[in-house]
Amino acid sequence: MPFWKAFADRQVEVSQAVRVATLDIKAGVTSDEGDGDAWPALRSKILDHDILLFGSPIWMGQVDSVGKRVLERMDAFFSETDEQGRMPSYGKVAVAAVVGNEYGAHFCSA
Repeated sequence: MPFWKAFADRQVEVSQAVRVATLDIKAGVTSDEGDGDAWPALRSKILDHDILLFGSPIWMGQVDSVGKRVLERMDAFFSETDEQGRMPSYGKVAVAAVVGNEYGAHFCSA
């Protein structure tokens, strides 16, 4: 069963899929790395939703470089807090979907 069908059966709307490899996500660990950085817009999309389904292929036994870039940029959440001291991701759910066999799957999902 496709994942979107499973969600729909539970009244959860899948609003958008984003292929991050097509975006210019700059290297760094802040919410905005300057001119041409596509991360701020993607960050807003992530935070506007309740659930993030993060999928990555395995490359040489690890999450691919694009996936690592997203995780690197999400690291900025640790230094950002609201007036109650909570990270922007507070109350959100993230699911990691790792595509591949035993070759690195345990490492990637960790």
